[in-house]
Amino acid sequence: MRQQLIIIGILAALTAVAIGVEAYVQRTPFDRHLADLEEAIFAGEWARAEQGAARLAEEWAKRRPWLQITRSTQSIFEIDRALGRLQIALRAKAALEAADLISDIRTVWRDLIG
Repeated sequence: MRQQLIIIGILAALTAVAIGVEAYVQRTPFDRHLADLEEAIFAGEWARAEQGAARLAEEWAKRRPWLQITRSTQSIFEIDRALGRLQIALRAKAALEAADLISDIRTVWRDLIG
């Protein structure tokens, strides 16, 4: 009985840690900028979207050098290309294309940070 309680306690602790890690990952500045940008695009607020894209690019510029040390250069180049295409989509006010690119960036970002 005691061993079962210990095992249940360990499993509960591991579950809590996993949930905490997931919550932390979702709240990185890069993720917040992606969410803000996506919200601006869906609202049709193009000036705000362009400002959000600039903040996202600044955050990426901060993180990119560190990721280059330990991560796949292919993934890093995918985000670089998607950010460039995102700028073009925002200038053209192409909401669907911009939203698709944000989704692509988010997917690659999640793969990069684990």
